Amino acid sequence: MAILTTHELTFEFAGKSYKVVYTEPTKAMQKELDEITQSNQKAMSKVLVAQGALQSADRAYMNNNALLDLEDKVLKEQGVTRPELLIENRGYLKEIAIQKANMDEAIKESPTADDALEKYYTRRFELLISATDKAELVKLVTSKELTYTEMFDEYLEPLVKESKEKK
Repeated sequence: MAILTTHELTFEFAGKSYKVVYTEPTKAMQKELDEITQSNQKAMSKVLVAQGALQSADRAYMNNNALLDLEDKVLKEQGVTRPELLIENRGYLKEIAIQKANMDEAIKESPTADDALEKYYTRRFELLISATDKAELVKLVTSKELTYTEMFDEYLEPLVKESKEKK
């Protein structure tokens, strides 16, 4: 059985003192937290891929529009005709619509950066924090006075770092 490192921490929020016990994550806990991070990154990367595809189709459409501004003589030298460019543009417009729909869908499925962080810190709180004041802290988060992200970033992490330095 693994030896768990714990830190007894006390912090103040809104004039009230809270006592918690922070337990360093085990390998299994850290793996679970890493999986949450990877899941969030995967969802966000889908948005970036869809955005890139949309930009690519938009660029091709804009390039064709620039060619349409050229004189027929120059187009002929390039080996294209105005009707061919117009047909290509129709295809690009369809592609732009498809890629926009794909991007909108990816955005719907992807958490915002704040939501992704909060999901991670919520699970981290559930796994690593224990003590009698834990229920009160959950109430603070539920009442929107404090987020799990703020709790860790502003209160717990600095105290854990300080506790580690003392040990």
